[in-house]
Amino acid sequence: MTLRSLLAGATLLVAAGCASPYQQDRLAGAGGLLGAGAGALIGSQSGNPAAGAIIGAGVGALTGSVVGGSIDEAAARNRAQIEAAYGRQVPAGTATPDQVVALSRAGVSPALIVDYVRTSGVDHPATVQEVIALHQQGVPSEVIQAMQSPPPAPSAPPIVIEEQPLGYGPPVFYPPGPPCGFYGPRCGPRVGWGISISN
Repeated sequence: MTLRSLLAGATLLVAAGCASPYQQDRLAGAGGLLGAGAGALIGSQSGNPAAGAIIGAGVGALTGSVVGGSIDEAAARNRAQIEAAYGRQVPAGTATPDQVVALSRAGVSPALIVDYVRTSGVDHPATVQEVIALHQQGVPSEVIQAMQSPPPAPSAPPIVIEEQPLGYGPPVFYPPGPPCGFYGPRCGPRVGWGISISN
């Protein structure tokens, strides 16, 4: 198993994790990729980058899974508090202006609504017309501000390129090339000179 195939597999793992709605899956994939890159760099110092990549991927995926799981638990607690105050289940997916208005009218605290918007995200920042409508419906300003500035999308993990150590390696010998001359292929650039006279 080469380092390239390990990194390709880790990239596919991250792509699968990014498609998941759960932070635990997303961060496990990203942690695995970052850990594989760091492990390969560390392992190359001892002469075994593949083993370093495998160990790093495991540690990174485990760490990302633990952190993502705690984020998912906090989001689930937040959603449960909102559902208890709202009196019914909050639909899964991103927060919409209509949901925010309904939560505000149901008496859900603005802090819970802001947390809901930040953890669920929005499809797009609120437009001017939506901001005016939210304000007219009595939605608190901090909730409107959260709708205008959604959390940034998670950035893609950096791609790590393994650097080769400086120095001279073993000598490389090349076979002699084809002969140059009358019967062999032409070697070097073709240059011609000529003179023309015209009236």
